Amino acid sequence: MFKKLKEKITEEVKSSPQRFQQLTQSVSDRLQNASTSDENFFSIAEDDATNISNSSLEPGFTNVSLTSPQESKFRRNSSSSVASDVSFLPRYESFANMYHLQSDLEISASEIEDNASTSSQLGHLSKEQIYSAFQKAQMRYHKYRGRYTDLAKHYKDLERENSKMKSVLVETQDKAIRRVTELKEQCSLEQKAKAHLEGALRDEIDEKQLKIESLQTKIELLQNGANSNQDGESLETLNKYLTDARQEIESLNAKIQEMKANVIIFQTKEQEYKLKISGLEKEVTLFAEREKENNLTLAQNKMELHHELLSKDNEITNLKKDNETLKKNLDVLVTGGGKLENLQSQNKKLIEKLENLTSKCNGYENELLKMEQHKIEAQNSNQLNADLKNQLKEMEEKLEAVREDAKKSLISLEEKVREKLRTEFEKKE
Repeated sequence: MFKKLKEKITEEVKSSPQRFQQLTQSVSDRLQNASTSDENFFSIAEDDATNISNSSLEPGFTNVSLTSPQESKFRRNSSSSVASDVSFLPRYESFANMYHLQSDLEISASEIEDNASTSSQLGHLSKEQIYSAFQKAQMRYHKYRGRYTDLAKHYKDLERENSKMKSVLVETQDKAIRRVTELKEQCSLEQKAKAHLEGALRDEIDEKQLKIESLQTKIELLQNGANSNQDGESLETLNKYLTDARQEIESLNAKIQEMKANVIIFQTKEQEYKLKISGLEKEVTLFAEREKENNLTLAQNKMELHHELLSKDNEITNLKKDNETLKKNLDVLVTGGGKLENLQSQNKKLIEKLENLTSKCNGYENELLKMEQHKIEAQNSNQLNADLKNQLKEMEEKLEAVREDAKKSLISLEEKVREKLRTEFEKKE
């Protein structure tokens, strides 16, 4: 009986620190989960690792070059080179101080060693270790709060850059459209002047040809139907008319050649202006496409930043909840530590009492053995039997009384210990 009671009490004493260890393990598991979530926190992100390896710039942002690529150089006339200057377009200076999103790979080796040591010592954590883990979680909370503010500032800077890029694109489009309209007006005016000159030249050529034909008919008439008796004055006048007509023809031929040269020049200028207009139209289309691409990239970046900010808000709220639970667990552990020490001291006292009672019981059992030996010896003598029987009865009565007292005391102690353990573990749970 006493051995069974002793074994039950020792098992309950052993189970109480195991439950305390289970509580400490649950707290340490929560701390470890918080540390792993901090390690995976704010990395922009494992999903964006491929984007980081492919792009040399910051993740999620593309550097858009608004300057047109250099075309192959070719010789032009001085007028065309002056007209083809594209310096009237405003140049966009890219935002140099881009924000580098910090990744969680920058965790120091000391933090990793601390996490490893805490994970290896989950079974026996002290109050100081739990308090240090709470301080680390609080430091990480403040660190990620600072990163959140940096992200908000960077988002505002991106919005400012977006507005600047839009204004620059609007200015370039307006200036390019104005330039295209001016060149179209110049081409139309030059075409009109060319047509006017061609018409005037054709009219003059027709008049001169009519004059030449009339003079030739006069010469033929004079040569064919001239009489030998006509005066030399008419011949001289005809010769003068011929010389004048030849001079006019030569001057007209020179003018025709000049006009042809001017026509060739105007045609070359017209081709150059057409090429310029086509190039400007291509630039306008390129600017429009770039604006669309920039708007798409900015929208994607805004969506990514919005999702990241939402995830960081959720993680911050989870960290706050974990901090509150850790504070509560610390308070519970601080209060429960003293109670467990008191219970352990009471259990030690009970064990000492049980050992004393078992020693007494062993002594009584030895006495009973001696009495039985005396019984065997006293069987030969009739006189001693009566005395021994009386002594045996008295000893048995004493033993029964002692056993009943021990049973009552042990039952009362067991009930008290069980009630205390139940109340304390219910409070902890």
